[in-house]
Amino acid sequence: MTKTVCRCPECGSTEAYCDESRSIVDLSYMTCPACGNAGLNDSWQVAEDWLVEIDLPDGAPIPATLPGLADGEYFQQQLAKAREAREAREAEAPRSRWRVMGRDTFAREDYVAGEFATEAEAKRRVAELEARHAASQDEALRDEVWILEVKPS
Repeated sequence: MTKTVCRCPECGSTEAYCDESRSIVDLSYMTCPACGNAGLNDSWQVAEDWLVEIDLPDGAPIPATLPGLADGEYFQQQLAKAREAREAREAEAPRSRWRVMGRDTFAREDYVAGEFATEAEAKRRVAELEARHAASQDEALRDEVWILEVKPS
């Protein structure tokens, strides 16, 4: 039979529990009387660090200790590793930039209206400029704006 047991991630004691009197909204105060490990944990930390499923024969008692977590196995540490790996990949990957260009139809000159990290930001800037130009410039001399994708070299 599979049973979910609360165990201390530090020492592995199955005496660990949630102290509801010290818990607050969306955070459970998990505590271990065996080693003193305690603190507020979100539901993900409780599920990943404190709760473990074990197989027990029918009628068998829950063992006094189970294996705890090794350094690097804690939920927050796993998230940090995943974030560092993602940031490293992003830092290595060349990034496109989005440049908003404009053409002053009266002066017949092109100009840069801004550079943006995402196409969505560039589109917002184009919409702002088009609205401003429509409000302040005659249609025959109205500035034109467009987006260029600037690829890294």
